[in-house]
Amino acid sequence: MEYRCVDRGSKKCPCHLTTSGLCYTCSTLRTGECGCSTQWTGSCPYSEFSMNAGRPQPMPMLMPAEVVYQKNYSGKLTVVRLEVPAGFAQQCHRLGSYIMAQVMGYMVPLSVLHSSYAVEKRRFLIGPRPYIEVAVQPIGLKTMQLANPLSKFWNIQGPFYSGLQTAGRIDTSKPMLVIAKGTALAPFLNVARVLAGENPEKINLFIDDDKITSEFISDYVSKIGTRFNYINLSEDMETALAMLDMYDQIMFLASPYYTNQVIRKLRGNGKLVRSRVEAVQAIGKCLVVANHANMCCGLGICGSCSHTDKDGTTVKECKCMEGGIFQ
Repeated sequence: MEYRCVDRGSKKCPCHLTTSGLCYTCSTLRTGECGCSTQWTGSCPYSEFSMNAGRPQPMPMLMPAEVVYQKNYSGKLTVVRLEVPAGFAQQCHRLGSYIMAQVMGYMVPLSVLHSSYAVEKRRFLIGPRPYIEVAVQPIGLKTMQLANPLSKFWNIQGPFYSGLQTAGRIDTSKPMLVIAKGTALAPFLNVARVLAGENPEKINLFIDDDKITSEFISDYVSKIGTRFNYINLSEDMETALAMLDMYDQIMFLASPYYTNQVIRKLRGNGKLVRSRVEAVQAIGKCLVVANHANMCCGLGICGSCSHTDKDGTTVKECKCMEGGIFQ
């Protein structure tokens, strides 16, 4: 098993991909032959599929969420707070969390910016009611509708966890370089306190404030306690690339145009790799990158995020934790 599905071993597994032989993490379901090592002790999608009488788990249901707060940042960005059940908010407090919001019959993926859940004790809720916050850039008709201050309820689905892809494992005790452009900063802010731990100074944050404002940074970044500086990636990308050699853990959150430059720099320009494993080994660091370009249906069903590797395995990038972007 070379690829790690973000849903493997969770309550979403087995998903609908198993019924059509498209589960790329289980060769038994895909080809009929088990390719796992005899030392494998993790979850087995084939066993889960068999014990579930050959049926997939139901898809996440749409649920209504009340809009309890909105703040517009100079027309560039709108933060929306949605009141949700405590369990849902708690599930959203995880690396790479995002939700789907329904608007005009379409589903729009939105990274979770912040999640807060109350503590239930003796049947009473202590503190504010649980909620999540998302950042919406009103660019097209769908996002303009979501940012409309007249919207009182959203229909949402999730949470999903493949908003980020990783090469290697994060060690929260070690320093980390974080470079983020615009609203791609949201996945970091959602788990910033977890990554920072008791020493926020070990995170060195560089922000390209394109399409976000200083007020937004004051509201969400300054409270973390992490030191940060500004950078313009369109002009200073070489400076950003030069900083990569100074850290063993890097979180780079920007569009694929910039992300591919980072991967080529770490892997070595022109170096060919035959698999995801070779690609991660060639990078040689813990690298976390944004997967926003592949966040479409979140279920691997629509096929818009499909990537076929050199071995002919078709990967659904919206469910993959270590996908083809590193190759």
